[in-house]
Amino acid sequence: MVDFTAWVAVAVCDGIQAACGVRPGIKWTNDIVLEGKKLCGILTEMGLENEINALQYLVTGIGVNVNQRPEDFSPDVRPIAASLFNVLGRPVRRSELAVQIIRALDRMYSVFPQGKADYLARYRADCLTPGNRVQLITPPPAPRPPPCPSTTSSVWWWSTTTAAGRPSPQERCLSAVCTDM
Repeated sequence: MVDFTAWVAVAVCDGIQAACGVRPGIKWTNDIVLEGKKLCGILTEMGLENEINALQYLVTGIGVNVNQRPEDFSPDVRPIAASLFNVLGRPVRRSELAVQIIRALDRMYSVFPQGKADYLARYRADCLTPGNRVQLITPPPAPRPPPCPSTTSSVWWWSTTTAAGRPSPQERCLSAVCTDM
């Protein structure tokens, strides 16, 4: 499921191309870019059954800037945001764009995951990141609380802390067997 967002990005590019006649690029892995500016964002969330790690749900949100004019974007976002209207110089029918993106997603879903090689090749062709310098910004690691008193072989930790910076006793770990704290 790790590459699902990348599959969706290819489908979104297909849908935009079908509806508007322009092919955007993918900025690693969840931003759709057109003329060097962000046109669309993709977020994927999934839920797993805690005890067996079985997939419970997978939801993807796709937000496309369709008919915004430059003045519709805040001054701090304006230099980095695009809309189809700004790029094409004409309004875009949102209903037609939605139809084309949904059709592309349906085609993608019909070959998921067997068509991985094809989608990976298409993702690489659309991806703007290779060959460019990237910066990975991560927060400092959180201190780990003491081990959870359980007999399980793996423990997943919450990052919740008290105002004093210590792990919250009620939320020390995600494991359901750690309810005796």
